[in-house]
Amino acid sequence: MKYRVLGFLLLFLVMGVSSIAYAQDPPDGVNHLANPSGLTNIQDLLDSVIDFFNLVLGPILVIVILIGAFKMLTAQGNENKYTEGKKTVQYAVIGAIVILVADGIILIIKEILEVS
Repeated sequence: MKYRVLGFLLLFLVMGVSSIAYAQDPPDGVNHLANPSGLTNIQDLLDSVIDFFNLVLGPILVIVILIGAFKMLTAQGNENKYTEGKKTVQYAVIGAIVILVADGIILIIKEILEVS
């Protein structure tokens, strides 16, 4: 019990001390941090994130389809391996559909919100 009370006191002490900030404006001649991404608003950020995911997920999707097809071709009459490969291909196709639908939903939301 004694350690719990000391722990809570230490926690409140650390939280209380760390919440005080004595920030100052930078002195003259010191530049503020530059924006390395060049993005100016949340829409540009979301667009770049979506473009990145599309760039990464496209090749991954092709690889997963090839893996599923390879499993199906090398099943050699084993129904379980063939079914496993078929499910892999089905899930990859479902993933592709989700990616395409997500892009469409984002475009619809932009049209509704009248965002260019």
